[in-house]
Amino acid sequence: KAWNNEGPQIRLACAITPKHLRYLNEFAKSSNNEYLEALSHLSIAAYFFGCRSCEYLWVKQRGITELLKLSDITFSNINQKALSHNDPALLSKAAYVTICFRQQKNREKYEKRTHQKSNDDLLCPVRAWAHTIIRIVSSPYINASSYTEATVNYYYNRNNKITNQNTFFTQEAIIKLLRLTVNAKEPHYFGYDASQISSHSIRSGMAMSLFLANEHPFRIMLMGRWKSCAFIDYIRPQVLDWMHSAS
Repeated sequence: KAWNNEGPQIRLACAITPKHLRYLNEFAKSSNNEYLEALSHLSIAAYFFGCRSCEYLWVKQRGITELLKLSDITFSNINQKALSHNDPALLSKAAYVTICFRQQKNREKYEKRTHQKSNDDLLCPVRAWAHTIIRIVSSPYINASSYTEATVNYYYNRNNKITNQNTFFTQEAIIKLLRLTVNAKEPHYFGYDASQISSHSIRSGMAMSLFLANEHPFRIMLMGRWKSCAFIDYIRPQVLDWMHSAS
């Protein structure tokens, strides 16, 4: 019932916290739900790159932004040597992950961003993307002819418990998971309630984390691929609350 309760959508949503991202995975594992666990890894992967929802999910209204494909994600080891997606030791070997954003909302093309592996076993951009890629390439429906066109939101359900065998993660799915996990905890456990969450919370969460880490606005713009200080619109309400308690 909670999963089907989509609720209202809001544009200037609260920024998701690392605490919430960690709980997404914990919630999925405790539910023994492969679908939700896969979605949690994709959410973490998108968070570190400040991905727009249309870059890693099916959305109802798609503009010029292109959905990321497997071929847009590359890994390299500590010596920056490229690794194959089919490398059986990809999860342990990968030290860097690079994403090529072929076409974006800001009309910039083929922009690349790279992240290095973190010391956190879960909140790590390299591990999160590796989990996602490994899961996708293990599908019997992904072969040499379909590989380059496969999108990062592809999901193959081996158990066929929740979805058909082949499906795709959607904007509605991530909203449901975010709100479901907020409601699973006591009120304001994460600092916001379910009504304040939307798919934009992932992207704004990245901006908020960098802001609270005292990163320079230009660095936030570069990492989030903003051409202006528009990212302030994503985090303004929470920033004001934070500044009120600064003393």
